[in-house]
Amino acid sequence: MNTTTRLLLVAITAALTGCQTTRFQVMEADQCPVPPAQVAAQCVPPRTLADGATYDDLVALAIEDAENLKRCAEQTNFLSKSIALCNASIDQHNARIREINAKTTGSR
Repeated sequence: MNTTTRLLLVAITAALTGCQTTRFQVMEADQCPVPPAQVAAQCVPPRTLADGATYDDLVALAIEDAENLKRCAEQTNFLSKSIALCNASIDQHNARIREINAKTTGSR
């Protein structure tokens, strides 16, 4: 093998190694940790008294409505906290993507 052939081989090897594509793993989007059944839960609408209702019926309905309002408030608080968790998860995911983009853009 003469010197010209060796130099040509070294040049081709260097050129091929320099043209390698950098690969990185794209991250999947984070899932929000909210059970679908909880999101689908609905507040119970208030009921009305039927004609001829007694005072006992009124008291029972008031107790039932108070319980339903309490459950509805708990559901609203749960959804509010879940949205905050999802937003935080999305922010973290986007920060990781920005880091990857900065590394891949900066290396060019």
